[in-house]
Amino acid sequence: MAAGYIKPENAVKKAEELLNVGQRDAAISVLADVINSRRSRNVSVTVLEPTMLKLVQLCVEDRKGQMIKDTLQSYRNNCQNSNVGTIEKVVSELIHSVETRLYAAQEKLEQINLEQVEDLDQMDV
Repeated sequence: MAAGYIKPENAVKKAEELLNVGQRDAAISVLADVINSRRSRNVSVTVLEPTMLKLVQLCVEDRKGQMIKDTLQSYRNNCQNSNVGTIEKVVSELIHSVETRLYAAQEKLEQINLEQVEDLDQMDV
């Protein structure tokens, strides 16, 4: 948990500062705290959207699925009455990020499999 309350307007900037000094988990925690905070319920959706997009990016990179699930639920509760389009944007960014990582992992796996097949071919000779 972050010490004190960070305004949603400053959350992304604070997270970037933490990332620059190598505190990735603290950056994720700051962003999640802002989204999950009761104080954020009265904040404009346009202020929360960049925070949520940054959180999605970091959580996908660190494979923190439960964190994404919990904060996405809070974000949906905050935004569902005012702007449903922003929820769609965040979810589509989440899907795009996950698919990108999936395709990269599949290509890496195929490369490893090809190397193993080549090694087996050389053993037969």
